[in-house]
Amino acid sequence: MALRVCAPVQHAWNKERALVAVSPTDHTVEIRRHSGEGHCPLVATLDRHTRRVTGIDWSPTTNRIVTVGEDRTAYVWELDRCTAEWRSTLVPIRINRAATCVQWSPDGSKFAVGTGSCRVSVAFYYADCDFWGVKQLGAKHFGRPIRSTVLCVDWHPAGALLAVGTAAYSCRVVSGYIKLVEPKPKSTCWGKKMNFGAIMAEFGTAVGSGGWVHAVSFSSSGDRLVFAAHDASVTVVDGTAGRLHVVPLRLPTLPMLCVRWVTESAFVASGHSNTLTLFRFDGTRIEAVGPLRRQQPKGSIDEADSTESVQSLAAQAGRGDSTVSEPDIESTVAHFSAFAEPHDKTGSLTVLSTLQHNGTVTLWDDWPAAGELDTSM
Repeated sequence: MALRVCAPVQHAWNKERALVAVSPTDHTVEIRRHSGEGHCPLVATLDRHTRRVTGIDWSPTTNRIVTVGEDRTAYVWELDRCTAEWRSTLVPIRINRAATCVQWSPDGSKFAVGTGSCRVSVAFYYADCDFWGVKQLGAKHFGRPIRSTVLCVDWHPAGALLAVGTAAYSCRVVSGYIKLVEPKPKSTCWGKKMNFGAIMAEFGTAVGSGGWVHAVSFSSSGDRLVFAAHDASVTVVDGTAGRLHVVPLRLPTLPMLCVRWVTESAFVASGHSNTLTLFRFDGTRIEAVGPLRRQQPKGSIDEADSTESVQSLAAQAGRGDSTVSEPDIESTVAHFSAFAEPHDKTGSLTVLSTLQHNGTVTLWDDWPAAGELDTSM
């Protein structure tokens, strides 16, 4: 599916992949329905921010949407079943710079907000009091402070740890454990003691001259971490053997802006090179398998093929009727949104959605079998 909006920032899908929330580079968020028949009608408009929206995420467990923006605010949106309207709740994330990214925890009980104020705000819902509380990572009383803007975050599958990528050429794994709303976490390869704010590990981007960490992703087991930096490198941190093993790879391409694990041994990345590239990791080295592209003729749609393509919205206003478009990557990929089937015991990624700077949202769902990807190199 290729949904055209005017230079979008981020996007997020609901659990059933029937609705998508996008922001057309302004203070609003549009919720559109994907019917699979070439049309994406507007369902609702979320309009509470006063400046550009910079982050959107949709929790598959609670069906809540969280949005953050340059106005230094965060709103949680819940659907009122009686009126079919989305109602907003302002969450006091206490920042003095713009928010840059946001992500729900796996269970939907909390979310993390990256900011330009060198902090990560972790907001949690206290059901007994119907209240959103907030704690901050990166403050001086939590060990070494974060020295620059937080560009990306990703939750560990267990929900207690958080990977944080910054413009200070570093990636950290920190504890986001909130004792008030979740049980005591079990020990992992990243460490045992997980008091809120504890720095479990920190990694630099020293493959070349270093670079901003644009994207970070935990594997489905949580024992592997991959991050992409602006020096055109991808780095895998492997903890499956009981110790952390760092494997970097300098790419001959332009920098990657997005990265996501497909299986425990394979991940995809994309960015300024305008390709969706598959990588494989065997525990000792990273291999670029190659770009993923669709093979069918231009201008046609095959429901069984790797992508579905639907172009919609007028070029300027972000409104209008839908037409068919070619879903191959035409410009820089700005954001990934991933889906994993809840009953998939392998933890493999089933569908990936890419968002390009030219406004195209594309669904990719024809990954090779998990066994093929996990075959040792």
